[in-house]
Amino acid sequence: MILAVAVAILVIGSCLALVFDRLWVDAARVELQAAAESAALAGAAELATDHLLQQSDSDRSDLVLAAAVHAGGINFVTGSPVELQTGEEGDVLVGTIEADADTGDTRFVPNASHPTTCQIRAARLNSRGNPVAQFFQELTGQWHADVIAYAEASVDNRIIGVAPTAQGPVPALPMAILHTHLDPRRQDTWQRQIELKMGFDRYSYDAVNGEVYAGPDGIPEMLLRTASLGADEDDSEKANLLALDIGTGLREPAVVEQIRTGWTLDHLASFGHEFRIDQGPQQLNIDSALLGPIQESFDSLVGQTRICGLYTQHRASSDTLGQAAVATLVAIRILAVEDAGGQKMHLTVQPAVIVTRTAILDHQNAAWLPDRSLESTNPYIHKLFLSH
Repeated sequence: MILAVAVAILVIGSCLALVFDRLWVDAARVELQAAAESAALAGAAELATDHLLQQSDSDRSDLVLAAAVHAGGINFVTGSPVELQTGEEGDVLVGTIEADADTGDTRFVPNASHPTTCQIRAARLNSRGNPVAQFFQELTGQWHADVIAYAEASVDNRIIGVAPTAQGPVPALPMAILHTHLDPRRQDTWQRQIELKMGFDRYSYDAVNGEVYAGPDGIPEMLLRTASLGADEDDSEKANLLALDIGTGLREPAVVEQIRTGWTLDHLASFGHEFRIDQGPQQLNIDSALLGPIQESFDSLVGQTRICGLYTQHRASSDTLGQAAVATLVAIRILAVEDAGGQKMHLTVQPAVIVTRTAILDHQNAAWLPDRSLESTNPYIHKLFLSH
């Protein structure tokens, strides 16, 4: 009888040990998958930076590798940091996702000339000397377990709008920049200063230190001006920077808060919780003088990248300070904030590249569509997403 009880206890104990070790390995697999996805997102983000505006063809593999390895290292699996191996047969690859013309099946193609995808293999293997150890080794006879996780993240710039996600708000400012003007004498437009590269180039940005320095960096800049408070129609027309009503009613405290937070779900409630530009320009209420008195809100943003709108000529309205048609979205980096007197503000900005999970693609499988020259291609805003 005693022997039977002992055997039963041993069997039950072994079963419980197997269950516990299985749960332990499953938990390790979940942690490893999260680490792989984090590394893939960090690596893919390095594929869309300001180098695209500088028309630089330099190989960014080392930067992608460094970002992915760092992201992996700050994630832990069973208490140990995830180590991604480097080298030709390493755990980090860059390339593109391509679809088979006949079957539609997709595959990762490494070492593309213009990569858009980062692929990660995160592994805890006995052959690497870092397997997941088991707790009840003597009872189960299993001393360790091999665990592997794969992840792919991509960037794509066929953008039709933005929308907040569970991860956070849209990194956007409630403002728009003059894109074009009917008066050919107006030189202070985005089209002339940025697209035609007629703007000055006096600043550069060091991404490593996150600081702005004097000196050119090959990206044109633009001076933005607000109107003064109580400005007449002529003075308001001379401004090339407007405050936009993105769910704030253009109330100063609400606009200040939105500059800090970005566009939240509440801000975009009246827009259907997303701001889209694929169905024509958005007609928005504007204020040409609101931003000047709150210019200190921009001081902490020097060197940072944000999304904003481009507008064509604005017009006066009987019940608001005006309206403007916002036709597209761009990304800018704020380089300098200046008090222009009379509660007016001057902002020096340059175009920038931003990667964000809040961008909306024109097609759910856009990352592997063969045609990358669609009208919705945006050189400044890239969607960052897990593609596998």
